[in-house]
Amino acid sequence: MGKVLVIGSINMDIVISVEHMPVGGENVYVNDVELICGGKGANQAGATAKLGLDTVYFGCVGQDENGKRLIDTLQQSGIDTSYMKVKDGGSGQCYIIVEGDGQNRILVSPGANEKMTVEDIDQVILPLIPELDMILTQLEIPLECVERIVQLGKEHGVKVFVDAGPIRGCKAEQLRGAWCISPNETELGALVERKVQTEEEIVKAAEELLALDVECVLVKLGGSGCLYISKDERIRQKSYKVNVVDTTAAGDSFSAGFAVGVLENKSTKDAIDYATKCGAIAVTKKGASPSLPTKEAVMNFEKEYLRNETL
Repeated sequence: MGKVLVIGSINMDIVISVEHMPVGGENVYVNDVELICGGKGANQAGATAKLGLDTVYFGCVGQDENGKRLIDTLQQSGIDTSYMKVKDGGSGQCYIIVEGDGQNRILVSPGANEKMTVEDIDQVILPLIPELDMILTQLEIPLECVERIVQLGKEHGVKVFVDAGPIRGCKAEQLRGAWCISPNETELGALVERKVQTEEEIVKAAEELLALDVECVLVKLGGSGCLYISKDERIRQKSYKVNVVDTTAAGDSFSAGFAVGVLENKSTKDAIDYATKCGAIAVTKKGASPSLPTKEAVMNFEKEYLRNETL
């Protein structure tokens, strides 16, 4: 299989488990607090590595103990962290409140993630270009960096997958030339600057992105699955029904699974199905890093789900 470069955010996640969110003036006791490596970039790198891809990660951490712990965590997953940079100040932190039904609310302090520069991107990507089969990125880093990543990928014939979240004011034009853009419904609406709700509206909005020299759009629909749109194909994939514990890294696992499926030369339909299984596995465990799917976990999921379906 090929080599993938993931460029994005890395945070120390403070995961706070509660039965329910407090309303104004209410005190709610916390069930548990954990410190876990997170951030959309780190999650995707962790997942691609666990799924068998040769993974290089680039992100920025701060001059603090969290930064050291975050790099150590990536290295323990077999990820090449040699290109990472240490910036002045603290590392990114993310406060994740997980309710009893698995739904989460997230507060982000970006820290060093916001100190990534276009010069950093050039220094990382250009030497690696001959080795790369795909670049994955997200919008938790400065948007000018995302634009440069897409531009370099297009110039050098490397597929760039953009997880279009969190939207942070990004405009569709800034992602011109990406190989694949993957937003959820809200993010898709923000990119085309209007609400999209029906499947017809989603397809029309996706077609507007395709007109920006984008090869495909993969819209995440949460519990309803996903919708893939390209000039030649339209594929509707249902989600797998599982016991939801924590949805934190589901989208990142989905993105990584799609990348793996494509680089394993699966058909588009099979790559999307593989991605959907990865997302389903991720929601069954608490925390970002511990919930990331492995190749073995996907194989076991396929066998177990098929067995349950035939009972």
